[in-house]
This record gives sequence, C-alpha cells and structure tokens, in this order.
Amino acid sequence: MFYVWMGIAFTGAFAILYAAAGSPISAAAVALVTLALVVSTFLIRRGISIPRLANIMVGATWVMTVIVASRSGGFASPVLVNVFIFPLVTYAICGSRQAVAWAVLACVQIIGFGALDFTGHVFAQ
Repeated sequence: MFYVWMGIAFTGAFAILYAAAGSPISAAAVALVTLALVVSTFLIRRGISIPRLANIMVGATWVMTVIVASRSGGFASPVLVNVFIFPLVTYAICGSRQAVAWAVLACVQIIGFGALDFTGHVFAQ
C-alpha cells in the first residue's frame, strides 16, 4: 500500500503542476490516474485480483498518456516514455498475453503520434 500512496502523492502533485502551468486538460488526465490509485486502495480491500487491478491502472495511465502527449508536443512529448512501461508492468504482473495486448496499444500510440507529426500536425506545447 505504501507504493499506492506514493503514487497518489506524485500524480496528485503533477496534476497540480499541470493546472498551475495553465493546462487544465492535462491536469484532469493526470488526476484521472490519481483517482484510479485512490479507488485501487478500496478495490484491494474488496479482494479484486491483482492482474485485473494492474490492467485498470495501466489503462488509466494509457489514457492519460494520450491526452498529455496530445497537449504537450505529440511525438516529441516526454510523457510518451510511459508507453515502454506498459508491457513491462503487465508482463510482470499479468503474464505474456496481457503484455502483448498493451505492447500493441503502446505501438498504436507511438505510430499514431509519429504519423501525425510526419504529416505536419501541430501539437500544443
């Protein structure tokens, strides 16, 4: 549970920083992950399976990554580093089948932002 509370503190702080920097949409996306972490403490007590919880958390982080990257430079956004973590986390917790699914979604995200960048789409900075 320590790591969950540490994640709540970090993502909450980043949500506040994004809001202070003038990006309320990115702040809301990061707050989504914070909310998912808060809810996970109750789900753990209720006996949710760890693989299911891992998929919920990775899903929330995937959505946050899409939103924040689209608001902070697209393909050049540093938040896209998250996509390399998705398959690793799910492989460690859920096994290879789930890791492949998240690896495919991570590739969709990278290729999508790369294609938009290649076509000249201008992302917010």
